Amino acid sequence: MGFHVTATTLAILHFAFILFVAIGALLVLRWRWVMYLQLPAAIWGAVIEIAQLHGPSPIRRSSESRHLFVAHRAALRKQGAGRDLG
Repeated sequence: MGFHVTATTLAILHFAFILFVAIGALLVLRWRWVMYLQLPAAIWGAVIEIAQLHGPSPIRRSSESRHLFVAHRAALRKQGAGRDLG
């Protein structure tokens, strides 16, 4: 349960940051002080996209995950615990 709440919260914060990077300049037109938050966020977002720097995501490392999963299944089967895994 705790991991689910943490993952959901992190996903919401990530989406909010992306939204802020994308349309934060509109908030600057209304409130000038937002510029001090939006400018570093926009620079960070631009650098990440231009340089294609991606964080450690399990989706991006699917081949590594697949190999670990297969090795784990083999170990379970060797112990006799993995009969239900298919």
